[in-house]
Amino acid sequence: MKLLLISVRGAGRGARTDDVVKSSNQASHRQLKAASKQVRPAMERALLLLEALAVLGRPASLKEISATHGIPAATAFRLCQRMEEQGFLVRDASSRRYTIGVRLMRLGLDIVRASGPMSTRHVIMSDLVDAIGETCNLTALAGTEVLYLDRVETKWPLRLALEPGSRVPVHCTASGKLFLSFMPDDMRERVLATLPMPSCAPNTIVGHAELRRDLQRIAKRGFSTDNEEF
Repeated sequence: MKLLLISVRGAGRGARTDDVVKSSNQASHRQLKAASKQVRPAMERALLLLEALAVLGRPASLKEISATHGIPAATAFRLCQRMEEQGFLVRDASSRRYTIGVRLMRLGLDIVRASGPMSTRHVIMSDLVDAIGETCNLTALAGTEVLYLDRVETKWPLRLALEPGSRVPVHCTASGKLFLSFMPDDMRERVLATLPMPSCAPNTIVGHAELRRDLQRIAKRGFSTDNEEF
């Protein structure tokens, strides 16, 4: 705490010392109150770090994550280390960069599920199913897999049961190939370089060259299909 020197003009020769002390205490209180507004609670800083990593959308260094919200590197390191221990973050052994952990992904999925069937998203999907007579899915890319966030089934008797939270390969599904086809070229090549391509059905594409040609066709026409590939 800084020592405040306050000059007080008394009413006369006998100005009381306690007036000076009182003024000093009031100034100190104002200073502490202003400083407390600048210090973020640990929980808020941890959430800001997670938000920064999610927005970046890729593994990031501690410096990148902490700089986003101006959090001191030492503080960011302690928080990230703790979240790594709890499974919310994962740190790559070679690059030392942080990425989203399994526990955080599960939390995000649970939040989506908690929105319930009456959410605006689910209502729109239900209306779409009624209009076209086909199942509607809301998916996201998770590494080399497609993650199902929400799903509204059609009324056809034969259906493929995929609950929210299900994961399917990216190379042999309509959603997965759509994600790949609209990726920036460098990003797509990084994914393909490590992409396992097992055969899942009679028409599954298992060669990188053939998959690239199919992705070009998808990007050109603007939609993707699964021709008995999964």
